[in-house]
Amino acid sequence: MQIYVDGTLKQTVKASTIDTFVAMPTGYHTLTVKGWDSAGAFKTAVPVAMQPPCALNPANQTVTICSLVAGSIVSQPFHVVAAATDSNPVKSMTLFLDGVGHGGISNSAILDLYVSNLAVGAHTVSVQAQDSTGLVFKQKFNITVTSAANGLSNLKHIIFFVQENRSFNDYFGMLGQYRASLNLPNDIDGIDPNAALPNTQGQLVHPYHYATVCTENLSPSWNESHNDVDGGKMDQFLRLITMLGPGSPPATDSSRLCWLTPFPTACICSPPLLSEIRLRYRHLQAASPSGQFSSN
Repeated sequence: MQIYVDGTLKQTVKASTIDTFVAMPTGYHTLTVKGWDSAGAFKTAVPVAMQPPCALNPANQTVTICSLVAGSIVSQPFHVVAAATDSNPVKSMTLFLDGVGHGGISNSAILDLYVSNLAVGAHTVSVQAQDSTGLVFKQKFNITVTSAANGLSNLKHIIFFVQENRSFNDYFGMLGQYRASLNLPNDIDGIDPNAALPNTQGQLVHPYHYATVCTENLSPSWNESHNDVDGGKMDQFLRLITMLGPGSPPATDSSRLCWLTPFPTACICSPPLLSEIRLRYRHLQAASPSGQFSSN
């Protein structure tokens, strides 16, 4: 069996199966696996899009370090991910720590390495690329390595914020007031109490306090909503009466969600799925190893 990338042979095995990794530059490629048996050759080809690991510097012949920024404070091992922007093929990517080479990769515009065994203190990180013309270019900056005791071992909770099929204001329009009560900056672009939106009858509706957490709403499912409106014609986007939109519970009504939001480490903004699926994930968002803050 053989593996080809864009018509170039990358690997050959004398077996009936193949399981391997193939390095490919950023961009669009054709990956082909070819085999031979007693009847002759056969193959399967699939298109592959190789995405960069982050938003890269668009300037030609530049390197972008994705996993670190200037002044980063890291514990070990730490991850170095970088990619090159180059109109020519990139022949090598090399990691330098304090001016000394610490590994690299050939014929790839993406570098992905872990670093350990550095002394605690300030260090210089540089990722250098060389392309087919022989030109060398790089990104370089300083970071600080701290002791392991200040790293992941201090992590007690990972909080995931899952937003359901309603607006940010619907859940967190009063979050700014809650943050202010904790002596945190009220920097949330929440509900403007002076705002007014017209409903489908032309009446102006101001923000209001929900009287219940069970609000009237259509199904979040695309097909079900269109069956509810206009007989399922799917002839236009759904237009809901606005007075169902600008409501929000105050912080005292949704203390669990508001308590979590000053400290999130990740946000899962969900697609239009059935509510039960999303709610099962939301029930885990305050979980802790001890169960002290678990949500049921």
